[in-house]
Amino acid sequence: MADRFMRIREVMRLTGLARSTIFLMSSTGRFPKQIPLGCAASGWLESEVVTWCDAQIRAARGSDGRADLRELPGLSYSARVARAPVSRGYQKGYRSGKRAGNKR
Repeated sequence: MADRFMRIREVMRLTGLARSTIFLMSSTGRFPKQIPLGCAASGWLESEVVTWCDAQIRAARGSDGRADLRELPGLSYSARVARAPVSRGYQKGYRSGKRAGNKR
């Protein structure tokens, strides 16, 4: 399979990192280096970025890439499997992180 180049926006979308973080990590050797494509264009090899993402997952979750839900705090194991916790901003009665009745 032929490798392809990814531009910065696609790298940001794939990794979830900000532009400045990508360039900072790249300059310190913690992220793949960009490759010049022309006088004002550069890109990253897709295979290198995907390999980096896989390494981050392995480092965070272990060699199989799966989180052990039994070790997470909070809900019981069966509750975590049944549903994901709802963030406060989406609970009933809240709007934009503030209580619906409060006015400031």
